[in-house]
Amino acid sequence: MKRRVGGKMSAGWNGQLDVVAGIVRQFELTSLNPAVQACEALSREDAPLDVAVLGQFKSGKSSLLNAVLGETVFPVGVVPVTAVITRAAAGTEYVLRVTYQNGSVEEANPARIAEFVTEAGNPGNRRRVAVVDVFTPALADWPGLRLVDTPGLGSVFLHNTEATHAWMPNAAVALVTVSAERPLSDEDRRLLAEARETAPRVVVLLTKVDLLTDSELAEVEAFLDKSLEKSFGVRLPVLPFSSRVEPERYVRRLREAVFLPVIQNAAKERLAARDIKLAALVRACRSYLAVGCQAAERVDADRQRLRAAVLDESVSAAVIRDELRLAGQRVCEEARPKFEKLLLDRQAAVAQRVTAALADVLLTWHGNLAKQAQRYETWMAERLTAELTPLSREAAPLAAELLGQAEKRLRRIIEAFRDRLGRNIR
Repeated sequence: MKRRVGGKMSAGWNGQLDVVAGIVRQFELTSLNPAVQACEALSREDAPLDVAVLGQFKSGKSSLLNAVLGETVFPVGVVPVTAVITRAAAGTEYVLRVTYQNGSVEEANPARIAEFVTEAGNPGNRRRVAVVDVFTPALADWPGLRLVDTPGLGSVFLHNTEATHAWMPNAAVALVTVSAERPLSDEDRRLLAEARETAPRVVVLLTKVDLLTDSELAEVEAFLDKSLEKSFGVRLPVLPFSSRVEPERYVRRLREAVFLPVIQNAAKERLAARDIKLAALVRACRSYLAVGCQAAERVDADRQRLRAAVLDESVSAAVIRDELRLAGQRVCEEARPKFEKLLLDRQAAVAQRVTAALADVLLTWHGNLAKQAQRYETWMAERLTAELTPLSREAAPLAAELLGQAEKRLRRIIEAFRDRLGRNIR
């Protein structure tokens, strides 16, 4: 694939992302927005690589990160603590930056971190915090990396689980913690499968190994190796870790096995991350569109079957049109004689008055034949209007009666149609 000068993303990759992002917007696939944003972020060559620590609640994620940093940055406790995505990156001084869901940003005293990221200080994320960033000199030797603490999965706090799943597309490296107390549960397998969809580098961290003897640790590691290969068809790296007993030894091994290779090959890691994320995004779009097409096809087929079952010959449009046309003809046939009788009974009197008035007015008209004819037409129109207007008012009760009869007749047709339609639907 041809690359642009200056290390920018390839034209083909950007083109694919534009197409997929357009599909996400057009069909309002809002659940894919985090994945689109993650791909867009990785299109920058200076984008930080997020090393996310993922796992079930109380699996030692925050303690692990504190051990890696060599200082207590992430709050820990005996109950599920982390409620908001919290990131640590290199900085010249210790700074806490809070980004809210509405886009506003606030810098706060680092000592207040628990107010924003813990369930106790921010229950249910009532502060509407999107992410909290901690900048610390402790990561000065790890440029380009950002350590991410995520809310634990599987606790009673459902919003914590939702926040972690929504953020996972951003991970470039996934460190999945598995507690030595309950190695590789079904939830751990599902989490690993999800992480492998969007992160090119996935490592299993076996935490709390200080609870095991050396022989027990060897047994658990063998079990993990075998189970992971059986579940995923590949061998995933498994690193033991303890934040209580000799944490420096485990941190050193983690640094050598994960952090240093990522830092030394940052550009390559970034390319791998953006490629796997775009591939996952494309698959997700295809799945959504396929489901949408199948649903539309089923709806169309169901609609046609329903239409055929409901709109049979007894309720066909042609039958209804014929019934309404015949009813209209019947109304006209019955109404005309009644109006004619009303008008014919008064015809002689109207003709007599018009004739007498015309005889009188003719004596006042002068001029040639054309003028006389024009005057006659104008006068006759005005005179007949004056004579027939009272007759129209007189016929109003009859018209209302006939209209009511017509309405009843048409209503009976409609009710019969509705009854037949109802029987077919049942």
